[in-house]
Amino acid sequence: MSPPSRSTLGLLLLALLPAPAEATKPCGPDTFLSNPRRASAQWRASATWVAVGVVVARKENKVPYPNCALEDRSACAQWDQSELTVKVERYDKGKGPQQLRLVAALCAPDPPAEAGGRYRFYGVAPSAYLMFEALPRDAKSGRPGP
Repeated sequence: MSPPSRSTLGLLLLALLPAPAEATKPCGPDTFLSNPRRASAQWRASATWVAVGVVVARKENKVPYPNCALEDRSACAQWDQSELTVKVERYDKGKGPQQLRLVAALCAPDPPAEAGGRYRFYGVAPSAYLMFEALPRDAKSGRPGP
């Protein structure tokens, strides 16, 4: 039996090496995925706008994460890019329209699963949020607290 040729060894070595992954920036320290217990005051400080409102519609849209290198992208982890339509009651910081169409920014929490709830959204881009929090309802009026 003769020893394997250089080309055969080269092909074998290439087959054993892991496939290169697409380079993406990891989530920064000030993102939800890196620091989910970050205080509301810190979210407010880093946001350019903070809006309180009711989610009136949710349009489902799940896509593969941008760093997926699999040939079959349907097998990749899914990023929930569902579009939320939010009827704004007020802005706690900044100014903007009375209706927002929002998606999750990279490293933000997945959007609420259903329409109908009241939330405080923290954002830096006009159409993407960094973080949101559900607001408790006032026992008398049914409206959220502060």
